[in-house]
Amino acid sequence: MLKYAVQLSTDEVSERHPVVLRGTIDDCMERASKFGYDGVELFMHSPEKKDANHYKELSKKLNLPFTCICTGMEYGKFGLCLTSEDTENRKAAIEKLKHHIDFGKEIGSMICIGTMRGQIPDSAHRQDCYKRLHEALIELNEYAEKMDVQLLVEDNPQYVSNFLNTIEEVGEFVRKINLSNVALHLDTHCMAMEDRDIIGGIVKYKDIFKYIHYSDSNRGYPGSCKVDFKAITKTLLEIGYDGWITSECQPYPSEEECAVRGLKYMKTVEEAAKLELMQLKDSLYK
Repeated sequence: MLKYAVQLSTDEVSERHPVVLRGTIDDCMERASKFGYDGVELFMHSPEKKDANHYKELSKKLNLPFTCICTGMEYGKFGLCLTSEDTENRKAAIEKLKHHIDFGKEIGSMICIGTMRGQIPDSAHRQDCYKRLHEALIELNEYAEKMDVQLLVEDNPQYVSNFLNTIEEVGEFVRKINLSNVALHLDTHCMAMEDRDIIGGIVKYKDIFKYIHYSDSNRGYPGSCKVDFKAITKTLLEIGYDGWITSECQPYPSEEECAVRGLKYMKTVEEAAKLELMQLKDSLYK
């Protein structure tokens, strides 16, 4: 059985930002539990200002583990960037991510690095940006390894970041840098925009793939637009994926409806995918 989580934020985010649940940590986690989710993902900034012990208490009380911390607000709100030409900015970005790793260690969560890689200003700076990102990840990996925290590099659509957009681009990058605690994180909304062969990409990089966001091509809940979630879920089952599937969507028509409809659809698709796999097995062994 696959595991489903929902993204929440206790920090202020815009109405159209793809965060399903918003509010206090107590309220968001209680609602996630009531709706039937298996875990929760955090979209947050400034982890050093948050009470990790309270988060842990809530997680234990509700039997709701933390899956991942998404760190993009550090770039969107404060401009911290791992590929910045400004050395002090890069140092501050790395130090801030170490705070996220510390918090992740406390609450048992992975750390996503996506938006904080920033933008390549022009083609002349392309290799410099890749080099800076690689150097930052070496330092962060060393720290994460000591803390036993998994780091994830996520694919982003071009309107978020103009490099590492396709499964192959980010997959090859993660393979090339070959760091012990750095793995591949995929996002269905991004794949729908950037990839020609989603299924082939997932299979090709299954050895380094540890996390996935589900949201439809319109950034709505799964099932609200045109992504073929049944084919993706079927592939996850076929490759023996045992990581989290997390709903990262714009909260329409409401936070509750987005969360409830999305989970119902994901679970229904899982059952349909299992039935198709049963039929395939039956036909192979007749």
